[in-house]
Amino acid sequence: MANLETDLFGEAIEKASVKKAKVAPALPPNLGKVWKDCKVPDFSDPDRPKTCLETDFPIAQINALSQLEGNAAKPIYQMGKWWARRRSSVFRSMLIAAATECPDDPSEAAKTVWEHYYCNHQKGGAFSGLKVLEPFMGGGTTIVEGSRLGMQMTGIDLNPVAWFVCKNELAGSDPKQVEALFKEIEAEVKPQIQPFYTTTCPRGHKGKWIDVRTNEVATVDPISLPPAERKNYRWEGPEVIYTFWAKHGPCSTSGCHHRTPLFKSPLMAQKTLTARYVELTCPHCGQKFHAELGESRMAPGCELQCPDSELFTTLSQPFAKLLDDYDKIGFEATDKLLDLIGIEEGLRCPHCHGFAGKRIGNVLEQHRTRARLQDRKKKDFGIQKKKVNLWLVVSPDWLKGCPSEDAEGRPYGGSVTSDAEATARWNEARQKTLSLIEVRAQKEPTTIMWKGEVVTLKGTVPRDGSFTCSHCGKMHRVVDAAKDFGSVPPYAIYGIQCHCPECENEGYNYNGRYFKSFDADDVRVFNASLKEWQVRSCEDLSDFWPKNQLAMSHMTHIRNPLPDHGYRTWTDFFNGRQLCVLSLLFRSITRSIDSHPLDVCEQVLGGALKYIRNENMFCIWDRNFDKIVPMLSNANFNPKNNVVDNCVFSRVGSQNFISAKDNVLDGLFWAQKPWESFKCGEKGIRLEIGDKMDGDKDVCCGSSTDLSMLGNQQYDLVITDPPFGDNLYYADLSDFFYVWLRIPLLKWYEGQPEAEYYRAERTPHSTEA
Repeated sequence: MANLETDLFGEAIEKASVKKAKVAPALPPNLGKVWKDCKVPDFSDPDRPKTCLETDFPIAQINALSQLEGNAAKPIYQMGKWWARRRSSVFRSMLIAAATECPDDPSEAAKTVWEHYYCNHQKGGAFSGLKVLEPFMGGGTTIVEGSRLGMQMTGIDLNPVAWFVCKNELAGSDPKQVEALFKEIEAEVKPQIQPFYTTTCPRGHKGKWIDVRTNEVATVDPISLPPAERKNYRWEGPEVIYTFWAKHGPCSTSGCHHRTPLFKSPLMAQKTLTARYVELTCPHCGQKFHAELGESRMAPGCELQCPDSELFTTLSQPFAKLLDDYDKIGFEATDKLLDLIGIEEGLRCPHCHGFAGKRIGNVLEQHRTRARLQDRKKKDFGIQKKKVNLWLVVSPDWLKGCPSEDAEGRPYGGSVTSDAEATARWNEARQKTLSLIEVRAQKEPTTIMWKGEVVTLKGTVPRDGSFTCSHCGKMHRVVDAAKDFGSVPPYAIYGIQCHCPECENEGYNYNGRYFKSFDADDVRVFNASLKEWQVRSCEDLSDFWPKNQLAMSHMTHIRNPLPDHGYRTWTDFFNGRQLCVLSLLFRSITRSIDSHPLDVCEQVLGGALKYIRNENMFCIWDRNFDKIVPMLSNANFNPKNNVVDNCVFSRVGSQNFISAKDNVLDGLFWAQKPWESFKCGEKGIRLEIGDKMDGDKDVCCGSSTDLSMLGNQQYDLVITDPPFGDNLYYADLSDFFYVWLRIPLLKWYEGQPEAEYYRAERTPHSTEA
């Protein structure tokens, strides 16, 4: 988590594109100051003067700031998912303009607003008497920004998910208490599910279970123990970060029923690594080549194909790390490298296999004669850098698919509605023909070598929504196949991305990460998670997962006819391991109310909702950026053919429960010490104004067609970003979160008016604008 408790005044933002300013920037002249002569109209006077907003607006400046803010959204708005959020800079400026009397010269209106954008209006108190209503508060941008300006804010939203998101943003919860509860949740849940995410390392590094009571290596595999006993063990070793799945199209042709994995392309991943190398010339044959410092691999256990005419060798990792850390290690590095140089295979010519490391040996000999460490420099070896493009391909054999039953005539599982035993046999069957091929090439490969022949890379999906049966060759529409199948079509795992701490410690490229195919041991571990969920879903976890059917709605039955694709309940969006994980999290969070304040529990629940977006069977992999893309990144429920399953408590990777915790804590710290973006040339910096959210604020869950909950309250301003009509169906989309949210909230709010927000099986639909 970013350290937001430090002074961010004048600090750079945007790690990727906004760097720290080398010289002191020209800061806004009114930064953090009180606007002493700010004039606020009397809105009860029908003859009042016009406001700045009614006259002019600093559009150019706010547009530029809005673009900058889009690349560095404030943490408070990352705490929970809501749709169609507007840039906070737009609403801050709009509120200032709406509350400020226009100067005598109307042409000064826009300038007045912009010149006082970075003032501390809360300290000045000019706006403290204004009562502002936001009748469609959604994600809460208006409420947050108005509160910072010192206004008396009231927000209303029909949707209980939006209400909960805003409630958390405005709660002012203690970040330390929230972090403590997150840690308690992790301590309770992680030992139970950690066995489901262990794996092996293709470089031979062995993981181990540690008995926390003795701190010694355990001889038992906790996956075989009752869940309550697993707390006594801790895993140290390779773990799964992401799991890659492919939906299979079941052929409905009579006598066939073959299952074909659905791929537009068998290219599953791409990675560009930076390789360090020494250019060598073989003294025997004159061949020039690159001796690369260690492996540049994304899938070290898979077959590697190099169709380009590039000549290179790979220095062993011990030799490469000594060279790479040469300046850090000191005198010892010279002697160790000299001891290894004669047996280092990576220094032999790839053409004639003659020794070509004499130049490196000469440098080392020279260094040995130099008594001063500063005279032994890594730069003397001439180490250079280059980009290496790697592509990972699913093997043609696996693309051929699999029958729908085993040799004994027993149907395979694989669907979300299949029992654990049938799915276990399916997983074992699909693993038998599974392999991945890594291709090192400058351009995206179109062919690979497979079993001595050139094979063109093509998928099984000739056009969107259709697939070709790899057994009988008949083309089917995916939705028709799903209808005939009667459930969500089967999925199978074809790859995982993992992290090995020993690989990272030994300096392997890709920071200890690697891809691998789903091997027999991985299948065994995953199948165990399915069997455990099948039992626990009806026992100790039965109250902590949603049983709701998909009720008729535009987004689930018309825009995306999910029942036609086999989705009939909200749990059909998840696999068994995911449901086991989420139910454990929600059980732990629900019970936390016995020992923690309500607002603290609500913040952790908000983090769990954030995580659900990344722990379902609708997430996809962004091949270009090597990362997971959460569900609902686009506002729809389009079923996906190739999906990615996220880990839970990994310190590596993104969008997991640890990331969700960081999002919540960052938002809470920001609320205590907010900053504003400031455009300085082409760069952006963060400026603290000192206006933490101290203004009065009240949020209600209800319909703005009936404002009786406000009594006879009078308001000076109504500031809102109204709904999008039929462009966004908020209720339909938010039901995905609502069915989980109501599990703890119905218990926590029992006997309180807020409980009524969550009585219904779904969010309010009929009264939504």
